[in-house]
Amino acid sequence: LPQPQYQALFFNLGNKTLADKTVRQALSLATNRQAIINDVYQGAAKLVSGPILPEQLGYNASIAVPSYDLNQAVQLLDHDGWRIDAASGIRTKNRTKLELTIATNDSSINAQAAEELQQQWEKLNISVRLNIVPTSELSDSIIRARNFDGLLFSQKLGADPDPFIFWHSSQIKNPG
Repeated sequence: LPQPQYQALFFNLGNKTLADKTVRQALSLATNRQAIINDVYQGAAKLVSGPILPEQLGYNASIAVPSYDLNQAVQLLDHDGWRIDAASGIRTKNRTKLELTIATNDSSINAQAAEELQQQWEKLNISVRLNIVPTSELSDSIIRARNFDGLLFSQKLGADPDPFIFWHSSQIKNPG
């Protein structure tokens, strides 16, 4: 049965690398969402364009689902000055390596989705580490402290599907 929830990867914009819009755009383009649905969810999920689901008031069908285009992602990073280091094989810019850590809980679905993202993003010559921990540790040590580069987490919507607590800029710090 369809459930009012979605899984998203939240970027920590306190990370200087992820504060770069071009890096975020490249990561989005390098994310094959349909492959994750097929491989992790065995096709039993829908591709959505944002946190307001099709069944909800305020849903806008004209907002397109982000496309998958690995070549365009590579071009964006190249154009932005992220070069592949010959020694490490990792992209660098101004002596900064393009390294990210994806944090998620230890549910098998989230761990598999994180592994799929890791494999997809490594095709951009990005170093991607996974931090898979129990849910209580994720909440206490990672989410509240904002100790993540990317946070892969499911959002379950209740009777009031207002996304304010997850998306409004006033909620950027704990306890938001």
